[in-house]
Amino acid sequence: MGERGHLKNLDALRGVAAICVMLGHAHDAALPQARLAVDFFFMLSGFVIAYSYEERLRAGMPFGAFIVRRLIRLYPMILLASVAGFLCAVFAMTMQATSMSIAEAAGLSLRSLALFPRISESDGLVGVFPLDTVLWSLFFEILANAVYGLGFFRMGKIVLVGVVAASLALVVASGKVGGNTVDNFTAGFPRICFGFFLGVLLYKTWRFRAVRLPAFKPLWLGFALVGVFSVRGDLTGLKLIPVFAVLAAIVLFAAQGEESAPNPLSKALGEISYPLYALHLPIYNVLIIGLVQVIADPRLVSLSVIAGLLFGAIPVSYFVFHQVDMPARRYLTCRLVRPASSRPTTALSASAAVDLR
Repeated sequence: MGERGHLKNLDALRGVAAICVMLGHAHDAALPQARLAVDFFFMLSGFVIAYSYEERLRAGMPFGAFIVRRLIRLYPMILLASVAGFLCAVFAMTMQATSMSIAEAAGLSLRSLALFPRISESDGLVGVFPLDTVLWSLFFEILANAVYGLGFFRMGKIVLVGVVAASLALVVASGKVGGNTVDNFTAGFPRICFGFFLGVLLYKTWRFRAVRLPAFKPLWLGFALVGVFSVRGDLTGLKLIPVFAVLAAIVLFAAQGEESAPNPLSKALGEISYPLYALHLPIYNVLIIGLVQVIADPRLVSLSVIAGLLFGAIPVSYFVFHQVDMPARRYLTCRLVRPASSRPTTALSASAAVDLR
């Protein structure tokens, strides 16, 4: 079975969410709920993986072939994020902003590359992946992909509803959403289970036209997404349910409008989404460590960091997508996915160039 085309609206919203995560890390008062972008990512992932692979898995695609494709998609940026985190730590050492040693930084970088989470705070670091915190979600992303490919793609709607409801209950019971630090790492398991399999359920709802919804332009859905991340107050426990419902509705509304013509902005947002998410924290840390050395006013430091991220991290992410991520994926696809005897260059390039999933 051939490759399926892009869900360009969902790609664009992933880019909007990645920018919100970046700005939320830079100034959490501006987007106090930006952490919930991760749950939106999980929903998108479940939807897109089901869209791209359910039929192929049901038709007999081996688990090994599936997981190799997923690792090709995800691991080049994990490698780059691990290197960026290490370089950021070295920069912090030269600026005397950390007591970490080169050996400790190298060890943490290797753990990041292996996606081997820390489960102890003995060294005083609280993050599961201290050099680049966002890698915690990629650990759970790969875990969910593996579980799905091992047989969970066969789940019917009734079982899916049960899995989603049970995992939602656990997320609500745990209070604040977690998974990124040692003390709340276990909360990431129901969180990914809920978001990912809700996305699969949303895909089945959309595919079989179980719900008729109007189509909205990605621009308006992007504004709605920013609005969700701008909500004030403490969203924990039962308060999360209506927020998750709105995020799920945004996914369905976006999928409903996939027949509309693509536009350059949506394409660019989709392209920067993953590199920006993976690399913005090392860039942020370098900016803030460097700027506090030369600027005394904390407010001016904050504004300068935000400007640096908007006008630095976004172009860097666009460059990385085209010059690093895509070439790496084409190379790995050429070497690992197709037998050399059945690998015409033009067909391979076309296939690899559209695989943003």
